[in-house]
Amino acid sequence: MGLVQEYTIMLVIVLLWLLVGFYRPVTPAVVPEASAMNATVVQLKSVKEIEKEAEKMISSITKMLLPYVVRNSDVNISGPCMSTIIKLSVDLRRLKLPAIKLLDSMAKPPFGLLRGSFGVMGDYDECLAISSNKRGETPKTKEEEFYHGQYCTVVAEFPPKLLKAMQDYGNGYVNYTEFGKIGNIIKEVPAVNFAGSYFKFHIGICLPSTCTPQDLNAILGLVPIDFVPLSVLRCEDGSEKTINLHQMVFLSVLALLAALVLCGTVADGWQHLRSTEYNEKDKDKFVEFLVAFSVYKNTRKFLKTEKNNSSEITVINGMYVLGTILVVIYHTYFLPFFSLFSNNGANLGSYLQDIEFTLVVTMGISIEAYFLFSNILLLFSGLLLVYPRFRRGYKDVKINLIKILVRRYIRLGPSLLFILGIIVTLPLLGSGPVWADIFEKAADNTRKWWWKYLLMFNNFLAVKDQNFLYLWFIPCLMQISIIGAILVWLLAKSPRFGMCIIIATGVACNIALGVLTAIRHYPPTYAIYYYHNRTLKKLFIQLH
Repeated sequence: MGLVQEYTIMLVIVLLWLLVGFYRPVTPAVVPEASAMNATVVQLKSVKEIEKEAEKMISSITKMLLPYVVRNSDVNISGPCMSTIIKLSVDLRRLKLPAIKLLDSMAKPPFGLLRGSFGVMGDYDECLAISSNKRGETPKTKEEEFYHGQYCTVVAEFPPKLLKAMQDYGNGYVNYTEFGKIGNIIKEVPAVNFAGSYFKFHIGICLPSTCTPQDLNAILGLVPIDFVPLSVLRCEDGSEKTINLHQMVFLSVLALLAALVLCGTVADGWQHLRSTEYNEKDKDKFVEFLVAFSVYKNTRKFLKTEKNNSSEITVINGMYVLGTILVVIYHTYFLPFFSLFSNNGANLGSYLQDIEFTLVVTMGISIEAYFLFSNILLLFSGLLLVYPRFRRGYKDVKINLIKILVRRYIRLGPSLLFILGIIVTLPLLGSGPVWADIFEKAADNTRKWWWKYLLMFNNFLAVKDQNFLYLWFIPCLMQISIIGAILVWLLAKSPRFGMCIIIATGVACNIALGVLTAIRHYPPTYAIYYYHNRTLKKLFIQLH
């Protein structure tokens, strides 16, 4: 059957399916007479009448709030902020557009709070676009502006006693009936038994630029729910971001790399065009250095399919790729700043209980394979270097330990430093309701602890001092490589003694793992279990 005939048959099938859908009997939306009699009759009003009704409604709400404002008139709010708030109330009664937009861009209580909606962001862009003059109208020039929008993030935490009760219930220490009427609510809150202390509500508030974060803190003190801890995380008004020294250094490095890539590609192309019989030996050292950055040369090398004649175990390269894919999928589900982006936290608990989701949950363990593969390759290369020489009768096989470690650092260090440079620069590259919350903190930690990343022991930093948690892997790989290089050196000095030390080290590590698991009552595997509040710090933070 030809390709045209196949497509014709497929087209006929699609048309028949559409025709069946069109001729399917549709239930008429007929409202029963009894329901129609209960329907509310809305009187048609003109635009002017609707405007008067809206002004009347806002005026009545303002009158209701006025006694509460008077009772709290001694609150510590700055003069400019208080005067702007009073002006906003007047502008709302007059239906001025900037005041309406300010109210519209604020976050409202969402649906599904008990299902784990932790982010109530409001409209970030609408808030920052607000501008008003003294008449409450949109100014025509920047000089007429009286205030503009300022986006602030307020964090509402679980009440400490309530959080403790939720965790006790999630850990099975108590029954929800012991908490009285609120017990029925506690048992419905999602994820109370794993990482419950990390969940916070983020609320977007739009304020006029005349108010400060201290003013907002004072306003939050007027909230009648005093048992809920409230705090202002940050405020931003959309002003232009300035480039600091660290960002300037990294951008300069990027510009230098871009120049090298451009010059290397041009030099490589010129060498190929200059002669039909291109000989790499004709290049001088400087040209050879430039061509090393050539896009053409590196692309050819990357796409090369010729069989490698070296003695390395090439199958491990495929296992590296597979492990990387599994780790990326795993972190996509479980470490994307869950409390900021979740609108249904209950799904996480449901996922962990589904047998179909077990594969995704256990994908995180595949990162341990990197350590195994790395040291297998290191010891394998050591054996290839040591064993033939001893077979030939050499009594002393020299292993350059410093060279091995320097080459390993050159493979790991620049990539880690490049990632740190990207993290420092990310605050300049975007904006949004949670952009600064994530990347500003990561950039600050990077600027503070960059030397620990440079020396490859950032995995010993506290969680609050790390930029992104998954960067613990690179220093661990370097540290294990140091141990592996020492074992290779011992193997070169004395093959029998070195092999005994290698076997003894492996046995000791497995015994230590079993003893710690038994003494500290760890589960058989940390997959799934380290999302539980009882084992999160022990099985995830301490071990990794």
